Amino acid sequence: MRQPPRHFETSAASVIGQFHRRRGQGGQDGWSTATGDGWAVAVVADGVSASHGSEIGARLAARWVAAAAAAELSAGRQVADRASITRWVDGLTERLARLAGEMAWPGDDPVYAIADYFLFTLQMAVVDRERYCVAGVGDGIVGIDGVWTVLEAEQAGPTCPMYARVGPEMLDAPVDTAVQVHLEGPRDGFRRLVVATDGCLDFLEGKPEPMTGLVDDPDAIWRPARLQAQLEHLCARLGWPPDDATVAIIGAVG
Repeated sequence: MRQPPRHFETSAASVIGQFHRRRGQGGQDGWSTATGDGWAVAVVADGVSASHGSEIGARLAARWVAAAAAAELSAGRQVADRASITRWVDGLTERLARLAGEMAWPGDDPVYAIADYFLFTLQMAVVDRERYCVAGVGDGIVGIDGVWTVLEAEQAGPTCPMYARVGPEMLDAPVDTAVQVHLEGPRDGFRRLVVATDGCLDFLEGKPEPMTGLVDDPDAIWRPARLQAQLEHLCARLGWPPDDATVAIIGAVG
């Protein structure tokens, strides 16, 4: 007998790191999630701390990419693959480059608006009716059922998608902005998919490991407020992380 399609739920939470708290700033991470009939998407974006308004780009980016994915997934398309994620990221950077041009002061290069508002890393998980794919640009953390992969920043700092829209003469060194696939497989091949910003690194230490316990909480996937409360409890117990910490989960039900 054919099994009914799996159902998916999503949840996300974010806390402000000590660095920004001490300076009286808000967090510079962004996140967005969406679910539908047999599909799900979760996105996190981490604004570069050196940019005073990077949280604007991070939040716009997470929402824009999640919406682009959701539009295709809700239409029944199979898009859990690198080509589709690359297409969304390219569409995002094209839109933001156009906006940066409109925001530039007269006589200024739009790169300065990009540097102020649109430098962020981006990681996302996508599940369609056949497969899942976790991919992105830059550093962060991705996980599947308690197995974690830490995506390290380059020596010169994190790679940002918008570097693709900046002339090479403006960069310290050549940067590979291609979307990298971190995890992929059949849609029935996981219980929890997680994308997180690198502020969550502190939660990968210790036994039992706090990060796995956080995302495995059975109520956290149903109630984002529960995930938020548990993340704040972890910070109170273990110490607030230096950087903003954001986690987004896709959980399989059934």
